[in-house]
Amino acid sequence: MDAVFLKLLNLSVEAGWLVLAVAAARLLLGRTRTPRSVFCLMWALVGLRLVLPFSVESRLSLIPSREVLPLDVARYDPAPSVHTGLAFVNEAVNPGFAGAFAPRPGDSVNPLRVLTTVAGWVWLAGLVGMVCYFAVSTIRLKRRVSGAVEVEKGVRESEAVPAPFVFGFLRSVIYLPAGLDREARTYVLAHERAHIRRRDYLVKPLAFLLLAVYWFDPVLWLAYGLFARDMELASDEKVLRELGPEAKKPYAQALLSAVTFRRPVAVCPVAFGEGRLKSRVKSVLRWKKPLPLLAALSLALCLALGACFLTDPVETGAADLVGGYKFAGELPEEFGPNVFGIDLFEDRTFSYYEMYFSSHIGMGRWSYADGVVTLTERRSHLVGEKYEEYEAALRFQVTPEGLVYLAEGSDGFIYIHLQGGEVFQREE
Repeated sequence: MDAVFLKLLNLSVEAGWLVLAVAAARLLLGRTRTPRSVFCLMWALVGLRLVLPFSVESRLSLIPSREVLPLDVARYDPAPSVHTGLAFVNEAVNPGFAGAFAPRPGDSVNPLRVLTTVAGWVWLAGLVGMVCYFAVSTIRLKRRVSGAVEVEKGVRESEAVPAPFVFGFLRSVIYLPAGLDREARTYVLAHERAHIRRRDYLVKPLAFLLLAVYWFDPVLWLAYGLFARDMELASDEKVLRELGPEAKKPYAQALLSAVTFRRPVAVCPVAFGEGRLKSRVKSVLRWKKPLPLLAALSLALCLALGACFLTDPVETGAADLVGGYKFAGELPEEFGPNVFGIDLFEDRTFSYYEMYFSSHIGMGRWSYADGVVTLTERRSHLVGEKYEEYEAALRFQVTPEGLVYLAEGSDGFIYIHLQGGEVFQREE
């Protein structure tokens, strides 16, 4: 469960940078004649970032770090640290982070691994709770409007309908409160039919279910709220494009009448009175037909956001580290020929042995972050009358010379005691 939670955590952090970029774009372009449908497209990029199981590397990427907390670090690192890609953040956070979660002698598992495992189960409980809320809310609404009468194709009315909205996944239906004013009804229907043509009645529930997966991230709650607002504004604009500028005032008046509606009991129907009505009315009254050049530039901005935030930063040097390294220092004669070396493999495993006839062959996994390679292996030591296993780590700075041993934060080798700064040279 810790692996699932950490994967989602790292994905949500990556998506968070895109959320901030889209929010900034909204602030810059919000008062221009940029189509709101372009903002919805930007939010679609956020959803794509959250569901993609993979991402390509690109030098255009503006994401500082592809993994803020790697799985190997959480499970095995004796001095765990976060890798935000921002040096000043790492320097401020990591000393306290490592001190809080570094394993103590005798610990059979890293405290951070325990925490992430517990967090994984808490995440699962939250996911189940939100999905159940969605299902119960939908069932309650369906029962509430079950007696609605069809007044025209795809439109039903009932006194039990709390507000105009679109409902249904396979076959969308517009539900209206009984006794709706005739003029207001015209604009309400135009708005809801715009939602149907845009497929918002499908997109919004999918967005909520995606939020249910990432419920622990407050930035994504903000994104969901802004996305729902832009969805309503995009539908308003679609109505005005179809009906023309002369419809602005009566349409705004219909929006103002929506303050009398009660909100629907479900979380996801797209309803006429949703969003901040004051800002929607202002947007309607200010609306002008979008300029083609501005629309084209907005689409170009979407492409730029995709190139910069749907890709991961190039992991400099990680792939190039695979290979063999031989100890470049002097060994005591009793150790025999210098066969002291380390092999790093492509699958992120490693092996080493120190003596020609060594009884200990080191094996485990290696990770790379911020110019440091960490080898992690399981060892055992005698505690009382029995052996207990623990995680041991060996840390090396990557330099043009090879791998430079970092004594600080390392458990040390079994037989050969190295000083910080000793080098393992790359074998050609």
